[in-house]
Amino acid sequence: MRKIVSLFTLLMLCTVLVFAQTRPIAGRVLDESGQPVVGASISIKGTNTGTAANANGEFTINAKTGDVLVVSAVGIPNKEVTVGSGSSISVS
Repeated sequence: MRKIVSLFTLLMLCTVLVFAQTRPIAGRVLDESGQPVVGASISIKGTNTGTAANANGEFTINAKTGDVLVVSAVGIPNKEVTVGSGSSISVS
């Protein structure tokens, strides 16, 4: 019984570590003239996780270091940005 409890505890700790790797990334999407891109779509490449920019072009998404964010909007070519160690990203 003690082995089962120890194994269960170890598995729970590993699960917490996996989820702890993601963090909120805040960003802003601007066009080439520096104006916010309202409603731009931001998604993590290879996943179903995504969000949209607000009226100021700002967004927040939970991602981990190394994830690739795909930013797309009508009339603007898609842009890919790799998440680094920082907590904010500006996409132009």
